[in-house]
Amino acid sequence: MSPYKSKAKQREYQRNWARNRRSDEAAVSKVVLTLDVTLTPDDLKRAMLACINELLAAEMEADKRSRAMAQLIQVGIKLFETGELTDRITELEQAMKEREPQTWQNAAF
Repeated sequence: MSPYKSKAKQREYQRNWARNRRSDEAAVSKVVLTLDVTLTPDDLKRAMLACINELLAAEMEADKRSRAMAQLIQVGIKLFETGELTDRITELEQAMKEREPQTWQNAAF
């Protein structure tokens, strides 16, 4: 059962739908950034506060502003977590390097 009684209208709709879909895909541009920037937690806090202040000063609708602020805060939290994980992994790797490798003969069971 088709949503159109006429097969010609159905084909026309599907053709237009496919055309619109292709044009939407072509309109999306992807940006790839290859910057390797290392931020300290203080730099990240300052940058986040600056962005939040800009959002508060901007004249936009409250729902759009709150949505943008929520996304900014989520990204900031992920950056903090990633930085903490990187530091912890580095500390663990350093501790493992400093340890003397254990062999089966030296291991205490």
